[in-house]
Amino acid sequence: MGRELRLLCIAAIALVALAVPALLVYRVLPPRSEREVVGGASGSTPVRLERAPSGGERLDVSTPRFTALRGTRVEVVVGTYLRQPSEAITLVLRGPGGKRIGSCRIPPFHYVDNGSVGCPIERSERLRGIRISVPGKAPFAVYTDNVGGQLVAGMLARQHHFRTIFARLRDVEARVGVTRPAPFAPAVMLVALIASIALFAGAWLFLLDADSGRTPTATNDVRAEDGQGPSLPGR
Repeated sequence: MGRELRLLCIAAIALVALAVPALLVYRVLPPRSEREVVGGASGSTPVRLERAPSGGERLDVSTPRFTALRGTRVEVVVGTYLRQPSEAITLVLRGPGGKRIGSCRIPPFHYVDNGSVGCPIERSERLRGIRISVPGKAPFAVYTDNVGGQLVAGMLARQHHFRTIFARLRDVEARVGVTRPAPFAPAVMLVALIASIALFAGAWLFLLDADSGRTPTATNDVRAEDGQGPSLPGR
């Protein structure tokens, strides 16, 4: 193998060894903004909505006590019993004394079975309950917990914004760190992956180079055995 070709192969190995781990890290990077649950409970038991006197179905649930946070939304998990969502959901937020402090309407194409729906809330510390209602008669449920005989549901969520690429990388490191083997930090594992790719490709390059170097010798030996080698002087 010529010197130029060998250098080209080494450069290709280095590029692949760096590009593959970089692509893996890029694939697991979180988006620049993602949903983050900061409190409450998603509920463990589906409770079907009840028939409302004015038509449709509804269910009143209490909420956990939330701290004062800005830029949040309160969410509940809903179920349609494996049916395609077809009902618009109305959420009415109740404060102390049952006072209405907010509401929103979620169209059927904005949620899925066993998914969460929610409303923005300005003062989360005032929230005491939520009324969930739908206009139709299709089976519909809300996931709740039974706390002291009361149906409790509601979790507080907000959008978490990563300001820099380094913040997103730190989040990946934290997630990988949960499942990594104890002696190895995520950075060590990344370096080990780069080294393993480089060593594997380098070993193949060495074997190919060695095979190409032995080929002319083997050919000369065969020619010598057939009597076709170069004549000695004086013969």
